[in-house]
Amino acid sequence: MSGSRKLKIGFLNPGSLGSRHDEFVYAMDKHNVDLMAINETWLKQGEEGRAPHHTKEPTHFTSESETLLDLVCSNAKLDRVWVNYIPDLSHYALITFNINAIKDKIAVKKIVSRDIKNIDQSNLKEAIQTIDWNSVAQITDVDSMVAVFTDSLLWVFDLLAPLKTNVIKQHKYPWITYNVRLMMRERDKAYKISRHTNNRSKIEYYRDMKRQVYHAINREKIA
Repeated sequence: MSGSRKLKIGFLNPGSLGSRHDEFVYAMDKHNVDLMAINETWLKQGEEGRAPHHTKEPTHFTSESETLLDLVCSNAKLDRVWVNYIPDLSHYALITFNINAIKDKIAVKKIVSRDIKNIDQSNLKEAIQTIDWNSVAQITDVDSMVAVFTDSLLWVFDLLAPLKTNVIKQHKYPWITYNVRLMMRERDKAYKISRHTNNRSKIEYYRDMKRQVYHAINREKIA
C-alpha cells in the first residue's frame, strides 16, 4: 500500500478472511476507510456512496466459481477499472485502472529582508544627520515620539537598504519522508557541533549520522 499527503491507493486481498470476506467487502462499500490503517482494521463511519473500493467484477476464477477477492482502494475517484482475466496466466485477474491525480503545487516561500550588512557607513551617518532630532525630542506624547522616531529610522533604512523579496520554490521529494527529515536535522546539528570541537566521539557521531541519512534516502528511493 502506498500513499501521500493527498492521494492514497491500496490493493487488498480480503480472501484471507475466509468465509467472512463478503462482510469485509460490504464494510468497505459502506464506510470511509483510513487506508493507511487497514492492518489495524480501523474503519471510520463515512457517507453513503463514498465507497473506497473500486473493483466490482470477480477477480478470482476456478472451474466452478467466480469470486470477488481483490479490491483496489483509493481516496480519489478512479476514471475506470479493468479486470482482465487470462486463464493461461493465473487464476487471478489482472487489475488495471486510470486515476486523475492532482500534482502538488511547489511550495513557494517568500523571504523579505534588508541588506543592512552592506550599508555604507558614511551614507548612513549623512542620512541620520538630515533628520531633525530636536523636533522629535520636543514631542511630549511618548507614543507619538516613538512613532516619529520609528518612521525616521525606517526612512533611513528604506533609503540605504530597501526591502527585497526573495522567492524560494521548495521542491518536495517523495523520498524525503518525515523520519528522514528528523534524521537530517539530527545530522545537521551533529555537523555544527563537530566543526567546533576536537572531540573524536562527536566527530564520529556526525559521520555516522551522515551515513545513516545517505542509506535511509536510498532505501526510500527504492521503496
